[in-house]
Amino acid sequence: MRRDWLSWAVRRGFQRGFIEGDQLWLVLGAMALLLQLGLKVYRKKPTVVFSGKVPLGEQLVVTHLEPERNNGRRGRKGLFAEP
Repeated sequence: MRRDWLSWAVRRGFQRGFIEGDQLWLVLGAMALLLQLGLKVYRKKPTVVFSGKVPLGEQLVVTHLEPERNNGRRGRKGLFAEP
């Protein structure tokens, strides 16, 4: 639904701003276009871990493992670092 009104705003901004010469619509259309492009760039894309066919008679078990709790920090390296 969000993409619908953004597409509408981009089209309307181009039509009324660029073609008809209304500066306010041109600015609104440009802002909508930038927002639309930004959403496309920063949208999270799912990571494909496995892709393939499972042969007849075999099964595929899907499990979920908890992520590591390291908060993105690397281990301490120095004189008192743990092995």
